[in-house]
Amino acid sequence: TLEGYKLTRVTYAVNGAAARDGKTTTVTISAGGTAKVAFTDTYKKIKTGSDDDDDDEDDNDDDDDIKVVTVSTTPSVKASSLVRTGDETPLGILTALFVMGFAGLMTSLGVMLRRRRRG
Repeated sequence: TLEGYKLTRVTYAVNGAAARDGKTTTVTISAGGTAKVAFTDTYKKIKTGSDDDDDDEDDNDDDDDIKVVTVSTTPSVKASSLVRTGDETPLGILTALFVMGFAGLMTSLGVMLRRRRRG
């Protein structure tokens, strides 16, 4: 915050689009792409003393306003061969169980076929 000023408005613009009101935004970026996000904070000077009585008359006076612009560019996004979905299932253990179950099934079928040939 700025001493003697009050934050009255926050706007943002993504990749040069029209500005929108809001303090946060979400941007979807494709692999290898970047995004430019610009936030503009508008501060109004805090009136002190006898000027407080005249607030209704001076609300449209923008001479005392300060606008602070912050521009940030996201780093280049790298494509990942592993897609993160938030699912933390232990695939290694499940794969090992599947392989052991399949091996047991094949062994059982082999034993059954030998008994049929002999019997």
